[in-house]
Amino acid sequence: MSEYPINFSSMEVERLNKQAQYLSDPELSNCAEGMKSCLEIGCGVGSNIPSIRLKNSNIKYVGIDICSASIKEATKKHEDDKTEFINISGDQIIYSE
Repeated sequence: MSEYPINFSSMEVERLNKQAQYLSDPELSNCAEGMKSCLEIGCGVGSNIPSIRLKNSNIKYVGIDICSASIKEATKKHEDDKTEFINISGDQIIYSE
């Protein structure tokens, strides 16, 4: 798996959170409003979770990322029974009906 080239200092995590706020689509919280669950591919440290949960605090969130350090940081930051982080690459997802 790939690793994040910049360590996850508190300053870097804060930078990533601010970046997510600036780049967040205002419709993200509207999309999540009526949903039961959300899968984010390339979740990083989970910086989009506040936007996703803005109008739906009960949504089940699953984030995947190729970087194990990102997943470790996200897990520390967002520990609750409605949040799960998985260290895999998006191309490892297998869809079946």
